[in-house]
Amino acid sequence: MASIRENDWRMQKFLNKGYGLARLMLETGKLRLKIEIRLRTAPSPPKTCKFFPGSKLIGYGWEWAVYGLPGKKKVVKIPAGVFLEVNEPEYLENTKFAYEVCKKFLGQFVVESTFERRKGINMIFQRKLLGKEHFKIDIRKISLKHRESLIFLSERLLKMLEKHQWIPDMNLEKKGKVWNIWNCMFEKEEPRIFDFTYYHDPFRLYPGRTKWEIKKKGGNWRKFLKELSS
Repeated sequence: MASIRENDWRMQKFLNKGYGLARLMLETGKLRLKIEIRLRTAPSPPKTCKFFPGSKLIGYGWEWAVYGLPGKKKVVKIPAGVFLEVNEPEYLENTKFAYEVCKKFLGQFVVESTFERRKGINMIFQRKLLGKEHFKIDIRKISLKHRESLIFLSERLLKMLEKHQWIPDMNLEKKGKVWNIWNCMFEKEEPRIFDFTYYHDPFRLYPGRTKWEIKKKGGNWRKFLKELSS
């Protein structure tokens, strides 16, 4: 249910059965396959949201369909219809909890969001962001302001990882001399984080996977921070 709370594991029923690491990895693979099949077979969301006349579909992912609202300054996210539990009240509460954790650690870099449930539908309202979700960052060429904002982001994400054993789904990896970062946008050289849950959240699959994710993703952010600070 997209919970990031401590010891709230996606694979809890298998942990209760006493499965070891090898079996947990096998079951996780099966889960991932089911997810991919569902993604391939799910219909696309409608081009406009029936609850908001004049809205236009901007994009959608595993969880949410994003609609631009009339006036072009705000968007609303509603369940994309791929996974039914995304529309459960508990899912919205879990997403709000993750948002509050992000706000506590990352402050102004998190897009202000409000969470509502109307007519049995989960909704998230946000200011509309302009830009791309995938960035290539060449540290050798960025401005001082951009560098400082990325240093702050990296430091705070690492503190969040230490405290909660979790960070939002912002994949970071280096290819050659360039860093790639997904699932954030930049406005005036400051990052903006707009997603707070991840349906297949590897940090909360089972304890062994959490340790692996912390080592891998924490290691990448530490390397990124070291290069930014040098």
